[in-house]
Amino acid sequence: MSETAETQPSAGDSLRDVLERAYDAAEAAETDQAPDRDRDDRGRFAAKAEGDEAPAVETPEPPAEPEAPVIERPAAWAAERWDRLSPEDRAYVAQREQAIHSELESRATVAQEVERFKAVAAPHADRFRSMGLTEAQAFERLLAWEQALRTNPHVALPQIAQAFGLDLRNFVPDSNAPMPPTPQVLHDPRLDAMLAQQAAEKQRQEAQEAARVDAEIASFRAAPENKHFDRVRGKMASLMQFNPQLTLRDAYDAAVWADKELREERLQARLKAETEAQRKAEAARVQQARSRAVSVRDSHGTQPSMSDTTPKSLRAALEDAVNQVW
Repeated sequence: MSETAETQPSAGDSLRDVLERAYDAAEAAETDQAPDRDRDDRGRFAAKAEGDEAPAVETPEPPAEPEAPVIERPAAWAAERWDRLSPEDRAYVAQREQAIHSELESRATVAQEVERFKAVAAPHADRFRSMGLTEAQAFERLLAWEQALRTNPHVALPQIAQAFGLDLRNFVPDSNAPMPPTPQVLHDPRLDAMLAQQAAEKQRQEAQEAARVDAEIASFRAAPENKHFDRVRGKMASLMQFNPQLTLRDAYDAAVWADKELREERLQARLKAETEAQRKAEAARVQQARSRAVSVRDSHGTQPSMSDTTPKSLRAALEDAVNQVW
């Protein structure tokens, strides 16, 4: 019989019996939701004991916020200015300083590579210019030839030979031509001794020339007017390698002039020397004018009075000289 039929009241049931059956049916429907709950002797769920309350759910504590990382002060920033920045501004400034530092290092590397390329190309600059090419254009042409020879040598090699005016057939040996006889090397002790003597003499001359050049460089370096020799030595070597006809003096002057700081120093020294020379020339001219004025007075037989011995200004001396002449 279904639960609905069991809960229907019969003719002899009291109101209490009907309510108890309805209550039991409701508790039976909840059995699946609470299968482990105790029941009394009539099959009903027993009341919960005081200590059977549901365990309290512990609320997890929020995780602690991580400490902000310590940002090192960049070397270019003063401590008092750095301390006034907020953590966000410090992070931004540190990031920008790192980016600038990386960019400067990258540019320094590129500058070194450029200088190395210039040093390699400098001895050939005249030949490049005679061909109407810059160093970069000549380098690009060489790379293009190398790539063409690697990818398609049968086409590239004849084109390169034609560009240089060469006939490749002259480089192909004739299979029908007789092999040239192997020359016999004859050793003459007198010839060997003479060649050895010439080689020794050549080596001695090269050593003397190297010693002479070293002495000349040392003497040039010790001269007071060449006090910046060590600073511009590398630039001088590059200039003399590019133009072997340059003297040490010419290479030194060109290297010093190429250095902005040394150029300004030399210009200031030249200006000071010219100013001093003008001052001395003006003093000599004044002295000459005074001497001429005295000689003119003496030629007219005038005797200097007591007032004439009084020192006069330059203007007064000149006016006296003009009056005596006219």
